[in-house]
Amino acid sequence: RVGGSVCASICCMFSVWCRHFKDIGYFVGASCCTAAALSTNTLRPCPNNGRHYAAACEDKEQGFSWLRRRKLMNTVDKGLMSLGYSSRPGVVTSRYSPQKTEVIRIVLTGGPCAGKSSALEHLTREATAAGFDVYAAPEIATLLLNSGCQFAESADPRCQQRLKVFQQGIMAMQLQMERSITDIASSTGRPSIIVFDRGLLDGKAYVGDAMWANLVDETEASAPGFEKPRKHITEEYMLRRYNMIIHLVTAADGAPQFYKWGKTKDDSGRDVIRGETPEQAIVLDEKTRKAYSNHPRLVVIDNGPDGFQAKLRRCTEAILAVAMEIHPQHQFLGNKIQKLEQENAQLKSEIELLRSRK
Repeated sequence: RVGGSVCASICCMFSVWCRHFKDIGYFVGASCCTAAALSTNTLRPCPNNGRHYAAACEDKEQGFSWLRRRKLMNTVDKGLMSLGYSSRPGVVTSRYSPQKTEVIRIVLTGGPCAGKSSALEHLTREATAAGFDVYAAPEIATLLLNSGCQFAESADPRCQQRLKVFQQGIMAMQLQMERSITDIASSTGRPSIIVFDRGLLDGKAYVGDAMWANLVDETEASAPGFEKPRKHITEEYMLRRYNMIIHLVTAADGAPQFYKWGKTKDDSGRDVIRGETPEQAIVLDEKTRKAYSNHPRLVVIDNGPDGFQAKLRRCTEAILAVAMEIHPQHQFLGNKIQKLEQENAQLKSEIELLRSRK
């Protein structure tokens, strides 16, 4: 039990001590959290708005065995590396500079149990076929939690301060991750789409207005450094970073029979703990949508009567539409039109056949 408190204190101290080395501070703090948590017999549950993140270990050896199995931490997955790589890259028509391709940056957000994993899978399949590479950026909060960081309990007198430090860590890492993946993708000379699992403004749905204003005011827009002036970010700056916001509406709103919560599996079959009740999920969904409401290309995809697969298609079509504006793939579009015309001709033939049998 002491380990949980110690690791939280270490995280806070590092974030203050490393003001000029933010990224280093947060990564080291996360590592310290993992070590402190594993020094105890269990990784304790930490409630946060109904959520419980816990990985119960019967003893210390089981805990270390669990850590070794987390391949994401120390093993490159070649399957994931190549999953979003187009075998037939399309044509690049827009560039930041002669050496840098313009990259399409998309935020995939929404309430709990909205179908983000399935939407990303559907997009990757269709976009790579159209000639785009697809980069799937992970959710920063999940990275921190899986590194051993924990939410403060509501009874903790420093709960709000610790929550602020946690959100500062998310924003700093999100900014750096977005810059790094964008730089890498733009250097390839290939048309590329980056899909961010939640963006900078998602944090607005999880903190109060006063804390959010403080976070925005204290977050620096430029990378840390001593030789150049640094500017503070604004919400307008955050929104300009993305070409489109895709908001997938939670299943709790419109398809409640498919909303899964508690200890369950997500739409990819992975074990997850979703603490939000359907009512809480709808509230979070509305807050997240409101956070991005000023983006000129906010696309809200609800749970329509046409089913889940249609929801995925609408998501993919919206993203490919903006991608094609920046990097038109005429050959792909021509093939698509030809395929649709063939399907239309076949459909007309079937209709005429049915009419003749009446």
